[in-house]
Amino acid sequence: QVVLGTADDHRQLDLARLCGAVGARLVYAIEYPLQTRLAVARLDLARRPLRLTRSVQWLLTQELRLRRALRSADGVQANGYPAMAAYGGLNSDTCLYLDNRSERETMATASEMQARAGWNGPLRIVHAGRLIAMKGTQDLIPTAIALRDRGVDFRMDIFGAGDMRQAIADDVARHDLGGALHLHQPVDFATGLVPWMRRNADLFLAPHRQSDPSCSYLEAMGCGVPVLGTNNRMWSELARQSGGGWVMPMGQPRKAADIIAGLDRAAIAKASAHALEFAQAHDFHSEFRRRMEHLHRVAAKPA
Repeated sequence: QVVLGTADDHRQLDLARLCGAVGARLVYAIEYPLQTRLAVARLDLARRPLRLTRSVQWLLTQELRLRRALRSADGVQANGYPAMAAYGGLNSDTCLYLDNRSERETMATASEMQARAGWNGPLRIVHAGRLIAMKGTQDLIPTAIALRDRGVDFRMDIFGAGDMRQAIADDVARHDLGGALHLHQPVDFATGLVPWMRRNADLFLAPHRQSDPSCSYLEAMGCGVPVLGTNNRMWSELARQSGGGWVMPMGQPRKAADIIAGLDRAAIAKASAHALEFAQAHDFHSEFRRRMEHLHRVAAKPA
């Protein structure tokens, strides 16, 4: 028997004793390193300093428990490069995986890739996900304004919901961006967003303010769409390993616009091909199979 728990939930950090009592193996999945949890707290509680101080103290205390739990487990599954870098050395049986929802059958086709490479119209930029500060939503409008100021021929489509959605809608009107920026309602991932991105996007803009292992990166890459993401620890390493996009400074929309303005069709086509190739090697079924094989090996360990 093997139990798969999540070390991101402090309520599950004492499972080793229970598993030992019933003779079960214990594997923890971990997603958020301490630096990411601290960054999220700072964004959420920036205007409440006392709450932020208490939250930071609590996170530091829980980090000690979390590390003890990972050491005591029979195995660890780390979702993303930051979690692997932070905790991979604590357990001798650690499995890295890249969580995402993309399946090989729903990825970009050769004809779609050819059509994208031959597109001569405006640069089609897309952003999709939760429209919240943690995802860098506040940088989308300033990036669009900076692109317009630089004379870039572009169209930006934004899909999603969140507490910053209305602010985006207001800013589109305030800055007269309606001709270039289009705010869409959330759509179903498999039947709406993926087919749309495969046909209508050249670049995925990901101004994330933290290093969580966002599915958005690989899911955009699976559509054949390269990513421009911030220099957080997740995207920086994923961009390095895949060649499927570019890295921009965090929280600097004008720098993002400079990078976009400097891209040519050949560079985009090359990154698009690398993005799809990497996503195909890390589709949902491949990553799930890797995790199940790891659990099977752990379960088969001698007592």
